[in-house]
Amino acid sequence: DTPELREALLRRTEDPHADTRGEAILGLARRHDPRALALVLRELSSGASGPLYLEAAAELADLSLLPALRALRERWNGPDWMREELEKALARCEGKRAQEGR
Repeated sequence: DTPELREALLRRTEDPHADTRGEAILGLARRHDPRALALVLRELSSGASGPLYLEAAAELADLSLLPALRALRERWNGPDWMREELEKALARCEGKRAQEGR
């Protein structure tokens, strides 16, 4: 984990290829880079539901992700294995809320 690596990942968060973009966002989330949160929110709010974005959301476990994740759950039409990733992300974010006493 170096500043150069994080910058390389950040550059790839605008890649037109969804998997490349998702891997870059997940890489930032795993490094707890604060820029990852806005990127995950952007993707989830745009309707993206790929497993990489869901894994990044679980990694971040941030309360601000709950509305986008709940909205995704309401309109879910993806495969069951990805729904499990969605539920995991929701559980991690909900757990964060419980830890903070909300």
